[in-house]
Amino acid sequence: MTSEELENFCFLRLYSSDLNDCRHLIRMIRRYRRNDVRYALLRDLAVTYSRPFSGNSKKVKGKHYLPLSYVPAEHNEMHRRLFDLRNFQFAHSSLKFHDTRIAKLGNIVATSRKSVDFAYLDRSLLEIERLIVSVEANVNEAAAAL
Repeated sequence: MTSEELENFCFLRLYSSDLNDCRHLIRMIRRYRRNDVRYALLRDLAVTYSRPFSGNSKKVKGKHYLPLSYVPAEHNEMHRRLFDLRNFQFAHSSLKFHDTRIAKLGNIVATSRKSVDFAYLDRSLLEIERLIVSVEANVNEAAAAL
């Protein structure tokens, strides 16, 4: 195995671990009934799922990304939703995404912004789980082939 293949193998194993963590998060979400706990876990799920696709530092130089080819076509929309949530709401504050509006009422300045539709994510938990299981299987298959 070349050093590049070894590094790729190591990243694939890290990504497999991230996806396994996601499956554990889903089990935790299903155990809790309170939305404040469920929504915090859903946020963690979106961030953890997106980690392999968000660019990870190599040992020497550059970034490693899990290619989108690991995401089955039938799951592309859910992947995009989770990844966008991670990138534009959970890990970064994007004015373009939040469409922040400012209103001045006398000495008071108020702002508005988009909020996360956690209820949608909660209702989509089975679809999210299928996405994660599919991507994890593809990652593990690729690691086994190295």
